[in-house]
Amino acid sequence: MEITPHNRSRFRVALCVFGVAVAYYASGWLGVQSSLAGRRPAHGGRHLLGATLVSVLGYLLLDATDFRPELPRLRDVLALVVLGGIAPTVVGATMTVGSLRLSGALPADFGTAWVVDWSGEALGVIVIAPFLLMVRRLHWPRPFRPARWLEAAALFAAMVALLVLTFQREEQLLFLTSPFIVWAAWRFHLAAAATCVLVATVLATYASLRGISAFALHSKLSNIFTMQSFAAVTALTALALSVTVTARNEARAHVEEVAIQLAAAVHQLDRRLRVRPRPDRTAGPELGGEPDVTQEKTG
Repeated sequence: MEITPHNRSRFRVALCVFGVAVAYYASGWLGVQSSLAGRRPAHGGRHLLGATLVSVLGYLLLDATDFRPELPRLRDVLALVVLGGIAPTVVGATMTVGSLRLSGALPADFGTAWVVDWSGEALGVIVIAPFLLMVRRLHWPRPFRPARWLEAAALFAAMVALLVLTFQREEQLLFLTSPFIVWAAWRFHLAAAATCVLVATVLATYASLRGISAFALHSKLSNIFTMQSFAAVTALTALALSVTVTARNEARAHVEEVAIQLAAAVHQLDRRLRVRPRPDRTAGPELGGEPDVTQEKTG
């Protein structure tokens, strides 16, 4: 088959959908999906079927739009969130929770289990898929700037240290990590922001499952909604801000390039249109001037 630009675009979207599928599966391992759904090993086939349908539906929806897996535009972020995360997971959550309800293996209320399952699956896509899309584009920066690497290391270390400290308190202070997410998006764009969101979500999920600090004071359902709210806010903030900052920087670089080209064109045009000194009309023909006609007539 000939590899045309359209086929290459489909291949990129297929890679993105692969990331969506991996994120869907990984969301269960991260604890984003709740045990309220009553999942057991015997029901893994239903979960596998639901994940497959979510991936295929996400592919079809993203392929129908001008989606770019590099996420250079805000519309690509919205497409990933809505068409890759929110819409397809409705089908997956309905199939999974519905099959559990029909088989009598659902211990919780159908509505509560469906909301928890759907939000967990959607967050798995929103949190993990951008990280996977960024990993395949990572490369060694040139030129190498040690100060920037030190800043990135300090950012991650400070964020992890703050999360660990919040786990020692009885108050729910997870959202204190928001300045670090903004810092990562502003200075290092989507790659660092997506990594920070994933690390923070994994640590918050671990604390929720273990019932550490403030999570031990509330019910399992309350902890799930708290953790999912934290993951959703941080992920959406990181995606929107990093893409906006990247677009602003690219627009600024384009304006500066156009300004340089315009200044060069104006300078060249000014040199061409510069007024040349007019020749002296009183000088004789031997000096390059025009002859005096009045003197010839009187003579």
